[in-house]
Amino acid sequence: MTFRFDEFAPNIAAIVAEHAEHARSCKATACERCGRVPEPEALSPEDQARRTWIRWARPALEGLPLGPDGQPPARLTDAWLVRLVGPSRIAQARRTLSKTRVLFVGDAGTGKTALAVAMMQAVLAAEVGTSTGRARHRFVSAHALAKARAGHPLGAGEAPLVVDALASPLLVIDELGGEDARFGSSVAEVIYERHARNRQTWITTGVATRLLGDRYGGGIARRITEGAEPFEFWRSP
Repeated sequence: MTFRFDEFAPNIAAIVAEHAEHARSCKATACERCGRVPEPEALSPEDQARRTWIRWARPALEGLPLGPDGQPPARLTDAWLVRLVGPSRIAQARRTLSKTRVLFVGDAGTGKTALAVAMMQAVLAAEVGTSTGRARHRFVSAHALAKARAGHPLGAGEAPLVVDALASPLLVIDELGGEDARFGSSVAEVIYERHARNRQTWITTGVATRLLGDRYGGGIARRITEGAEPFEFWRSP
């Protein structure tokens, strides 16, 4: 028995015909419907640089946690973030974007991570079109960083996440102190090495600064707090 395509799947045949007709008549430079994208030479050098940079930065953007109720990751201009952390912290954040060390410390749910994310996005936005011949910025939870080695095969070199954390120009470590203490050495090593190389490292934590030494030792605690711009998020008693 022989099936004719237009009899066996008339809906598909109609869609294919409609698509072909659109492709013949479409004059757009770029069209998602017919899959046409601009030729590289049709883009200005600035637009081409921007597109290259966006591809380079995408992994950092995709790793950022979402805002409340599934909203996009926080930005400094978001009204909900201003309500959560207050205008004075937003103003402080804008003045702090170039700081090597920033420490967000306080209670859970007060906006530490959201503000760190918004500041990281502001750094990324200011760099659009710049060189991509370097490591990417990274946002990583202390928990994931601590477990990276545990899940990496022995004899296979350093865990990729640890390598990225050491190399990234800007590293945001989220929820320091929330990682499993059994696997915490990689977190301390990353903090130590980045401090030695004077690399931009921002940290959020629910551990009071006076208690960091109890968890990580005085040397690491000093490297976390020394010269750091503080954002405190403790709730009033």
